[in-house]
Formats: sequence, structure tokens, C-alpha cells
Amino acid sequence: MSDPTGNNERMAFLYDKRTVISTELVCEIAFNRTITNPNVFQFQRSPYCASFCAGRFDFTLVSVHIAEGSRHGEFGTNLREQEKKELVKFIKREARRAQDTVFDPDFFLVGDFNIQTDGDRFFQALTGGDEPRFKMPDAMNSLGTNFDQTKTFDKIAWIPSDEFEFAGKFGAIPFGKVLYQELGQPKNAARKEISDHLPLWAEFRVTELTNELDQIINQR
Repeated sequence: MSDPTGNNERMAFLYDKRTVISTELVCEIAFNRTITNPNVFQFQRSPYCASFCAGRFDFTLVSVHIAEGSRHGEFGTNLREQEKKELVKFIKREARRAQDTVFDPDFFLVGDFNIQTDGDRFFQALTGGDEPRFKMPDAMNSLGTNFDQTKTFDKIAWIPSDEFEFAGKFGAIPFGKVLYQELGQPKNAARKEISDHLPLWAEFRVTELTNELDQIINQR
């Protein structure tokens, strides 16, 4: 679980040890500069990273909550775009040099990207730019991810790799009908105690033989 970040929010990773194990890499993404030149871009909510191993496949999950910003006019919407661009630039840089670092080159971005329209400037900030480019399921932008399933803010995106492939299955979990409700509690009160977004899921296949050979080579 992360430290409190913007809006006093925390991010957390829950996982089934029968399926994946932690590699014990856990960190937040922030940027630093020199004392003489301290001004540097920072995220409103620091993205939270954790690395896991499924079989012999290591990967890094990055949980994000991108600033929405529309209440602050052009400044706020520009921040929404810039946060995506800075995040993508950082992840691509780490993926290129991951052979010699604690990061694994296989990154998955998950969370609330506040993307409202397929192909808009905020969508392009995540999926555009230089190769390799992030991709996501083709139909994900028609998947409602808020509680009423009328908005498509939340995404799962990844850098393509020979180590895994997308299985073509994804979705949202509409848990609203199973929320516990106190006797006499207003109809929608329980929603405020949980989340205004639904959990997303996506299924991937791991290229097991390739990972096994890589592990043998790296151990020698």
C-alpha cells in the first residue's frame, strides 16, 4: 500500500500468492533535480509500482490516477495531458534500460487515466509518441468503468513484448448490486464508501519456454 498521495489517496496491490509472487520491488514514481535547480514536474498523485512473477514471467504493474483538471480550465486539462506524457516517457526509458536495473522491461499501466473520448489528445498522450507504443484492448474505449457504466475513464495498457500475449478477454466487474446496505441507509450511500469506479480485468498468456530459457541463461 502506498503512502498518502494527492487528495490523501492511497494505492494498493492485492494478489493471490497461488498465481503470482512479489519480487519485492515496490516504489513510487517521482522526479528529482539539483538543489540549485529544484523546479521539476511532479504528478498530482504519484504512480505506484510493484513487480511480480507469474511462473517464470516477471512484470511490473504501475497503478495511476491521472489528474482530471477540468475545474481548473486550460491549466488543468493541460496537466492531464502532461501527466500521461511524462509517465509514458519515463516507462519507455526504464523499459529500454531494464536489463541492468531492478525494473523488468514488461510494464502494465492500470488505473484511472481520465480518457473520455477514443482518439482524443488524452488518448494520444498514452498511446502515441515514439516506438514502442502502449496498446490496450481495441474495444476498451467502449467499456463503461464508472459506477453507472457511462464513462470510459479507466484503462489497462502495456508495451507489446514477445514474453506474453493478450488473450483477447477483458472486462469490468459491476459490483454495485452486492454492496452491503445498512437498514434505513439511503439507496446510493454505500457507493460513497467504496469507489465510483469499477475494477477492470484482462487476461494474458505467458510465453513459458522463452522465459525458462532466459532464466537458465541468466543464472549462468
